[in-house]
Parts: sequence; C-alpha cells; structure tokens
Amino acid sequence: MAMDPSTLATLRRYIAEPGQEPYDDVTLNDIYIAAAGDINVAAAEVWRDKAARAAVLVDVSEGASTRKMSQVYAQASKQAEFYGGTAVPATPTTRGATTRAIER
Repeated sequence: MAMDPSTLATLRRYIAEPGQEPYDDVTLNDIYIAAAGDINVAAAEVWRDKAARAAVLVDVSEGASTRKMSQVYAQASKQAEFYGGTAVPATPTTRGATTRAIER
C-alpha cells in the first residue's frame, strides 16, 4: 500500500522535511507501510528517529555565546509524543463541555 502524492506531501509537512534529505520518498514509504498506513504513526516514527540522532548533541558555551543544542532533542521528542498520541494536554481540564440556549 504505497502512499499517494498527497499523503507523502502531508507526511513531509508533519515531519518538517520538504526535501529528499535525510528521508527520501522510498524510506518514507517504507516507514508508512510499517506503520500500517497510519500517517500519524509514521510521523511519530520519523520524529523518534530525529530525537535519537539529536541525543548526541550537547549544549555549548563559549565566551558570551551559548547554544542550547539539547533543545533539538527535546523538541523532536515532543513531536514524537504528539504524533504518537501519547502527548499529555498542556492544560488538562476536568470540566465537560456545556451548552446553553442563546437568548435574544
């Protein structure tokens, strides 16, 4: 079950990789097939891969300059959680939805 061009374009948007590097169309199609055709699971898998690649990055401080490279790992992990459906809402609520009649 290969991806159609529209699904491929959507997956590329989800993973923030518009070009062929480092994920070419064949690789993304293989990930999509392994995810049983679920685009969100495929996106989560790519973001987990990105997080694994970023795990070796460290924060660097030289003089007055600082680069927080660990943020790359943190953001990739958050994206993997989001697309994997494991993200916890930022502001959990205990209230249910309510409706009321509009008075005019």
